[in-house]
Amino acid sequence: MISPRSVVVAFALVVPTLGAGCAEDCNAVEPAYVGDASDEAWRVLLDARADASASGDIPVFTGPAADSDLPAGTSPTFTWESPLRLASATTTPTTAPARRPAPGFLEAPFRAMSGLLFPVAHAHLPPVTGDIYLLEVDVPGRTCPVAGLTTADLSFTFATSDWEAIAAGGGARTARLMSAFLVDNRVTEGPFLAAPLTFSIAAE
Repeated sequence: MISPRSVVVAFALVVPTLGAGCAEDCNAVEPAYVGDASDEAWRVLLDARADASASGDIPVFTGPAADSDLPAGTSPTFTWESPLRLASATTTPTTAPARRPAPGFLEAPFRAMSGLLFPVAHAHLPPVTGDIYLLEVDVPGRTCPVAGLTTADLSFTFATSDWEAIAAGGGARTARLMSAFLVDNRVTEGPFLAAPLTFSIAAE
C-alpha cells in the first residue's frame, strides 16, 4: 500500500522536473514602459513583428557609438533618429480621452465600499496614436532580452536594475530597435527594424 507521504514526495520531485523542461515565453515578459506606451500597444507590436522591414522609414541608432566599450556601473542612454517622429508631430489623436467628473462628498466612500463588495475590472489605458519604439538588448545566458517601450522621446535609459541584468558578466551585447506608427493602437506604418547596435561591457 502506498502511503500519502510517498505520494507527496513523488509529486514534489516531478513538479520541478516539468517546470525545468518549459522554455520561457518571451511574449509574456513585459518591457519597461515610458510615455504613453502600454501593454496593449506592446502586444500590437509583437503581433506585427513578423512583418517588420529593415528598409523604408527605419530608425537609426545615434548612441552609444557602435562597438563602444561601456562601463558596467552606469546605464547609458540609447538614442536614435526616426522619420516617424515627423509624422507624429503633425498627427493628433482622433478622440480625446474622457475625464470622469470628480466624485461628490458621499459618492467617494460609497464607491470604496461597493468596490469591496463588487470588484470591477480596471479600465485599459488610452490607445496610442503616434510613433512608438521597442528597444531590446540581447544578453548571453538569458532566454529573453531586456526591453523598453517608449513613445516619449527618441531615447531610452534602462532603470538601474535592468541595466545590471544587461551588464552582468560583461562582454559583447546587441541592441535591437523596432519602430511603428500607431493610430488608436493599430499599426498604420511599419514596423521598421533598425540595424542592430553592438557594444561591449567591461566585466567588473
